[in-house]
Amino acid sequence: MPEIPTQRIGVRVDRVVSGAVSGSDIVVFQTGGQRSDGVRVLAEGDPPFAVGAKQMLFLAPRGDGTYLHFGPAGRFEIDTRRTLRPPPDPAHGGDPVDLPPAVAQRVDGRGTDDLGVTVKELTR
Repeated sequence: MPEIPTQRIGVRVDRVVSGAVSGSDIVVFQTGGQRSDGVRVLAEGDPPFAVGAKQMLFLAPRGDGTYLHFGPAGRFEIDTRRTLRPPPDPAHGGDPVDLPPAVAQRVDGRGTDDLGVTVKELTR
C-alpha cells in the first residue's frame, strides 16, 4: 500500500467566529506532503498552506490536540478587501478550488463581516 503523507501546519488564530480553539497558535492536520521517497503528494482540491496567507478555516478538534480542516469546503482565503475566496489549487494551474455548490453560494465572495451569519447558515 502506498504511503500517504500528512503534515502538521502551525497556524496563528486572529479571530474565532464560532466555537473555540485552544490558543492563538494552533496546529492543523493536513493530508498530503512529501513521502519518504521524496515524491510530493497533494490531496485533490486541498492545496498546501502558504506562509503568511490569511484564511478562514472551518476546523474540528482531533484527539491529539491538533485540528482538522474540512478540505476545500472548509478553507477560504481572505483578500485585501476582506472578501472570502477559495484558495488557488496548484494541481489545476492555480485556478480556485472547486467548492460544493451549496457552500459556494453561501460563502464565496462574502465579506468577513458577514461571517457570523454565514457560519450559522452553514451549520444548520
